Amino acid sequence: MVPAVAVALGLGSAAVSALGLPAMMVVLLVAVRERGRRRWLVAAIGGLGAAAGMYRFTLEWAVPNIVASGQFAAEERAVSRLREILWAEDRVREKGWVDTDGNGVGEYAFLGELLGLPGRRGTALPMALLRAEQFHPTTDGMTPVYRSEGYAFVVYLPGPGGGGVGEGRGATDAGGASQRFVAYAWPVDRGKGGVRAFYIDQDDRICETSNAQGYSGTARVPAPSAALGGSGLLAPPCVDPGSDGGPWRPWKNKRPRAPR
Repeated sequence: MVPAVAVALGLGSAAVSALGLPAMMVVLLVAVRERGRRRWLVAAIGGLGAAAGMYRFTLEWAVPNIVASGQFAAEERAVSRLREILWAEDRVREKGWVDTDGNGVGEYAFLGELLGLPGRRGTALPMALLRAEQFHPTTDGMTPVYRSEGYAFVVYLPGPGGGGVGEGRGATDAGGASQRFVAYAWPVDRGKGGVRAFYIDQDDRICETSNAQGYSGTARVPAPSAALGGSGLLAPPCVDPGSDGGPWRPWKNKRPRAPR
């Protein structure tokens, strides 16, 4: 009776992939206990069925879960990078290293400036606050973006008209740049290493989107107000829909720190 059960379980696992692992264990245990012809029957018939079940289990369950885990880890690292950018921005503003209007009030910086690269606003920080080996500038696209571990990053500062300005794409508003910035992270190759896109601002408000908008590398870059409920950087973030038409929601319902 036991060999028959092992064979049936092995054959059944070929149809129901979730039975693959338990079927293989039962077949092996029964095959070790049995002798002679019954051992070979269990091993040949039950074993082949269990092997087919294991193969289906690997394709249908194991591989997708491994891929999803890798994507989730890449997305979590992207949020960590955004918070590193926030930390660096706070230091620049506190120390007054960027003060384009000379009024003694520090301003936020573009990502390239945080990396110690020559600033296109005539500014140069006395030291890099982010590690250049972790953020690599792209050579294509209209607005310079930086890549790190499968994700692309950009920082926008307020422009004279109240909208956002990308690095090297126009003059910034000194008063606005002393009060706010926004940054985005999105996959370099959507679906490979990450799917979701993320937003952060000076108040540590982090938003995420499932990225049905298709942000990917330099082919599709989030606009400054993508996660906001309006065209200016003063519009509320984490709204559904954002100005890009996609749903943006608070990341893990994180409680923001008090606004400045």
